[in-house]
Amino acid sequence: MNTHFRFLFTVVIIWLSATAKNCLAQPEIKLNDITKFSLNTEGGGLSGSVRKLEVVKQNNIWKCYQTKLVDWKHNDSTRTFIKNIPEDKLNLLLKIIAVEDTSLHISSFNINTAELIKAIDSLKSGPKNEAITMHPAQRAEFIKALQNDSIVKTAFEKEIKPLFLDDRTYYSITITTNNNTEFTIHVLSFAEPYYLPWYINNKKNYNPNITILYEFISGNDESIAWERERLNLRICTQIYRNQFLTPFNWDDFKNEQPALFRLLNKNITPIYLRKSAEGFVGRFKSEKLPAYAKFHAFIKKDDELSVNQINRYQDTLIKLFKKPNFLFKYLEGKPNTNITFGDINMGVFGADYFKVIRKFYVGIDQFDYKETHMIQVFDGKKFFSRWLLLPDNTLLLLSYRGTCEDIDWVKRLAIDSLTLTKQLATATREVGVLFNSTGKVLHNYGNVASVN
Repeated sequence: MNTHFRFLFTVVIIWLSATAKNCLAQPEIKLNDITKFSLNTEGGGLSGSVRKLEVVKQNNIWKCYQTKLVDWKHNDSTRTFIKNIPEDKLNLLLKIIAVEDTSLHISSFNINTAELIKAIDSLKSGPKNEAITMHPAQRAEFIKALQNDSIVKTAFEKEIKPLFLDDRTYYSITITTNNNTEFTIHVLSFAEPYYLPWYINNKKNYNPNITILYEFISGNDESIAWERERLNLRICTQIYRNQFLTPFNWDDFKNEQPALFRLLNKNITPIYLRKSAEGFVGRFKSEKLPAYAKFHAFIKKDDELSVNQINRYQDTLIKLFKKPNFLFKYLEGKPNTNITFGDINMGVFGADYFKVIRKFYVGIDQFDYKETHMIQVFDGKKFFSRWLLLPDNTLLLLSYRGTCEDIDWVKRLAIDSLTLTKQLATATREVGVLFNSTGKVLHNYGNVASVN
């Protein structure tokens, strides 16, 4: 039995055990009725880490002991004293879990503007995690947003959401009473702030004080301050990305590269723009293209050639949309749909992509890969697909993901890999289906090797 399966199996057994032992009503347990608190931490994935603690009363003092520690460096079951636990901390824990509250209250997190402003200096962006710089006017505008309670609350609520991934850590607190009954609260978390939510009687609880008390009892006092700093940074990052990343970087492009800005066609503007040491990269739109059409581009610092390439690419796309096909026609009636060109630079990577496609579509070699267009289609939030638009205006569907019962062109496909379903297909399906410009299936290659 591998480590990953063993972890999941353990979590299921613990959860079933806790469910069986818990009563349906929210518990109102008094400290005097308790013999032991047991704290359990089990790392997910390949880590296999375990830490077990127990808090018991000795000579009228509640004491915390570590009873097991397993990680990369330890495999220790020695009973080790950690610290004394004040009764008021344990009473607070009992008070919190006795109240059923499934709501998320920002006031419980004691977020303040001064700490948010301090977090600005830790902001980073891009695949290389580069520090974000702002000139004084930009910083002042950003601070103004951090002083807006509504903006902060929206960003906060987006950050306190669980990620449903496999490699999560399991935390639990089991309370054992004098009559030997047990009550367990638990959480499965993947790097969420304060690893919320906890589950009490299988109902969510977003009170961060449960986590704060858990870490205090465990002797991890420094992690409490770290969680606070981490949440502040995530709120700042959320606000920066949603409101300021593109306009700030667009302003920087204008000010730092005025010659390139003058050269760029004025009907081209960014919808997403990130600055790096080499230049500016992002997605752009054009007044001369359909509203649903976007394209990727990179502007290299002090490089007029890169701007001229963007201007020419816009002209190429304008000509492209003058040749109708069923996909473009479909997108015209879908206001929540976007199509993005150039997420893959076919001039650079086209030969490699053709090598993969050739395995199922031999006829691909009749085309010049530099004249093809890799495009992504985002149909609202439910559907994604990737296509290769060929010079003869045929389209090769390469992959898709999501709900597809409302997609007209999918309804015409009769292959197992494109079986209609009302459930969300979270896994990307790799296919090979060649359409002519009117939407007729010319050839269905079924499931194929990935070209993504």
